[in-house]
Amino acid sequence: QAAKEGQEPCALARQAVNDRHEARMVARLLGSGLVAALLQLRDAFVYGSNSDAFAFDTFFARYQATAPPDATADEVCKLLIESSFHTNEAVNALVGQKTESTLPEYLSFVAETAGVYGMLSVAPMLVW
Repeated sequence: QAAKEGQEPCALARQAVNDRHEARMVARLLGSGLVAALLQLRDAFVYGSNSDAFAFDTFFARYQATAPPDATADEVCKLLIESSFHTNEAVNALVGQKTESTLPEYLSFVAETAGVYGMLSVAPMLVW
């Protein structure tokens, strides 16, 4: 596929890693603020405060460690690209179970969002 795109495998892999990270962050911001904050805390707990946890070099090193010993950088990058087309089975199962209860979750999200905006609206009046 890299040849179709006219890019070297590692350039394409670097873009895939960056795009996935950006999509993850944007998706978190579109949902509940509380859940987004909890996910940030989870990331800090699981990956540490290392801001490079989702960087290309970190992913490359992880895939290089599991690749055959004689794998070239391009081959490791191709493995990384292929992995971007696969989803996490545990997440799939969790999302599949939750599709039946979307209305209560939506109402909970609406209540949380309204509460946050309500507090932000009232707070300046309390300061006066």
